[in-house]
Amino acid sequence: MKNYFFSFLLLLLCQHSLFSQNTRLETGILDGAPYEIQMPANWNKKLVVYAHGYESPDDAPKPATWPNAMLHVFVDRGFAVARSSYRRTGWALPEGVEDTERLRKFFVKKYGKPDSTFITGHSMGGGITVATLEQYPKIYSGALALCPLSSRPYEQIKNGFDGYVAFNALFPGYMPPVSEVMSGKTPTPFVGSFSEKVKKSMDIVAAIQSSHPDALAAFARHQSVKMEDLPFILIFSDGILRDIAAQTGGNPFDNTNTLYEGFSDDWQVNQKAERLTATASAQRLTTYDRTGLLEKPLLLMHTHYDQLISPTFGVDHYDDLVHEKQREQHLKVFYTDGQGHCNFTDEQTATAFDALRAWTSTGKKPTQMVLPAAPLRQNDTLCYEMRIYTCSKGKLNDLQRRFRNHTTALFEKHGMTNVGYWTPLDNPEEKLYYVLSYPNRAARDASWNAFMADTVWQRVWKESEVSGSIVSKVESIFLKTTDFSPNNFAASLHSNVWELRIYRTTPNNLGNLLDRFRGFTVKRFEQYGMTNKIYWTPTDADQGAENTLYYFLTHPSPQAAQAAFAKFRSDPEWISTRKASEVKGGGSLTTKIESVFMHPTDFSKLK
Repeated sequence: MKNYFFSFLLLLLCQHSLFSQNTRLETGILDGAPYEIQMPANWNKKLVVYAHGYESPDDAPKPATWPNAMLHVFVDRGFAVARSSYRRTGWALPEGVEDTERLRKFFVKKYGKPDSTFITGHSMGGGITVATLEQYPKIYSGALALCPLSSRPYEQIKNGFDGYVAFNALFPGYMPPVSEVMSGKTPTPFVGSFSEKVKKSMDIVAAIQSSHPDALAAFARHQSVKMEDLPFILIFSDGILRDIAAQTGGNPFDNTNTLYEGFSDDWQVNQKAERLTATASAQRLTTYDRTGLLEKPLLLMHTHYDQLISPTFGVDHYDDLVHEKQREQHLKVFYTDGQGHCNFTDEQTATAFDALRAWTSTGKKPTQMVLPAAPLRQNDTLCYEMRIYTCSKGKLNDLQRRFRNHTTALFEKHGMTNVGYWTPLDNPEEKLYYVLSYPNRAARDASWNAFMADTVWQRVWKESEVSGSIVSKVESIFLKTTDFSPNNFAASLHSNVWELRIYRTTPNNLGNLLDRFRGFTVKRFEQYGMTNKIYWTPTDADQGAENTLYYFLTHPSPQAAQAAFAKFRSDPEWISTRKASEVKGGGSLTTKIESVFMHPTDFSKLK
């Protein structure tokens, strides 16, 4: 059965894009590994080889093409791009190195030797990038490793193993024993649909948080992750350890001599920790192991916070190894203030790639280090549209399938930006919420007219409604962002619960409400663990332009949201701020507050 959660790791890096009409696309299979080559019409005789990240071991290798919007950074510069999807899924660093090299040779045989060749990749693909540059230094001019698995693979996966052991020692009974995980005797607790897996993990975290909040917070700090990311960490750790055990035929780790420290109760952890001896060889995890023996420029880019590969494992360990081998002249690290795994903008990727090219051509190592992430939408004047679809009974899956397979791509084709898609946690009416953005209202109307006239859409719509209408009701609200909206459009791997909140104000008090949010509420939400995402007001009078505020928060779970709001409402500063604003407004500023908890869909850019 297809495992959507782990495919999600790659899909976060691979948002949908349509290939340029000026780019020729070649696909095929080399020794069981599907591949893709993009050849721009203005090919500059240079090549970028791309290595992708971890995929679910339950999936078959991807078909010859899969979307990755970031690749335009290279194609737009005239580079050909070649990428393999490897001959196996799951942990595939050895196959990634070998299949990528096989594809490069194929490219050279068919198109001729490029003037220069670079390699790049994300996450596990970043580890493949580092390993390939060490293995084949004469072939490549340089490498760009993005959020990479740059530490020794055995060391990093053992760290996840130890985290699982410590979690069970601190919070016994919530997760299977590690011995059973590594032996395959106990099935994973995370089964079913994507939403069901997330809900199970969030329920585990919420239960522990209610009974052991301090110990759970200490565990999160020890693992270098935010509390809101713990549900994802549990699911991923369980999955990757099961994958490694299946590939190696047992447990390749030994923790009989491991001393655990840095938790809320180190004595308890060490007394209660499962102690396991290795029952399988770790050789697979040391194939193409790190050496630090760089001979060509390697530019490594990392976010300031990464819940999956921390800066310690993504940067520091490899930096130490390179220094040990006295090859520091070949390594440069860029870091950004991005939050989350591989959360780079295209502009940051382009800046890093251009710096790498300049380094390889001039021999001068870049001096800069920090690439601040500019706000994604400054002086936001976009037109946003929130659309709410109520499905005919039993048709929600059909609607989501149509969006996933067709509609979102057609929206982008006609100049609409897919902002996000969500379904309510409690959804008896089978609703789908989504938000699109446009340059302005006129562009919106033109895009929709083109979309509705598109013959592909007409065919898809007709075929999807053979057995009856899918949608029974459509609501549409036009919105603009407030001046204090963070427009936090960064995708998150932990798949938080999103909360849509709608405030209706008393007459003439929308301005006072916005002042209160701007000056106090937004910042105080963050202090209580709630993440501000987007704040809007309607643009049309008949939709509440004078009295309505829409906004999104994210939380680890609905229970965490309720606890955070309870603390917020009892905050003395909030109480005094609210009273002062109500004196100014002549009473309560709001007449009605609505709240809807939602999960992002698997095809939503916002997670």
